[in-house]
Amino acid sequence: EWVDLGLGACHGLNKEDVGVSYLLLSRENRGAPHIGHFRGEQPMYASSLAKLFYAVAAYKRMQERGISDSKLEDDIVAMLRDDDHEAANRVVDFITDTESGEELSGGDYRAFVRKRNWINRYFEKVGFEGLNLNQKFWTETPSPRDLQLLGARRPLNYENSNRVTPNQVAQLLYL
Repeated sequence: EWVDLGLGACHGLNKEDVGVSYLLLSRENRGAPHIGHFRGEQPMYASSLAKLFYAVAAYKRMQERGISDSKLEDDIVAMLRDDDHEAANRVVDFITDTESGEELSGGDYRAFVRKRNWINRYFEKVGFEGLNLNQKFWTETPSPRDLQLLGARRPLNYENSNRVTPNQVAQLLYL
């Protein structure tokens, strides 16, 4: 019913374009939440939902490194509140200790990929499976290095694009 209501308000979308998850929290039983979903296990291009995961990972990295950085916190706020892609990209650079640039080869490329995948490994350790969060946000063409990481172009996306499921987003918000 919720999906149908939402689709009625968003002309041009169909049921294959959306995923919805909801959590039922009960104060009485103090147990695990009950989750309901429509296509909630379907991986989708995360778009700005990835930024929620980046914010959590950034605070984890700050804690690991024993730092507090008001400029980074300003970027986190801009990323979340203003949907600022440049701020989000600086957060990705901080989390992964990488930067965009020219294509890499051999060991340099493997090291870049390993660093960019830190966030995937972190969330896998806390129970998230099958997500990918190693990409930046682009309003223009990605840098050659970022295109290299994106992989071969598929009809509507790239093989290594950011992706999460609606249920994973609900799980992150619950945690």
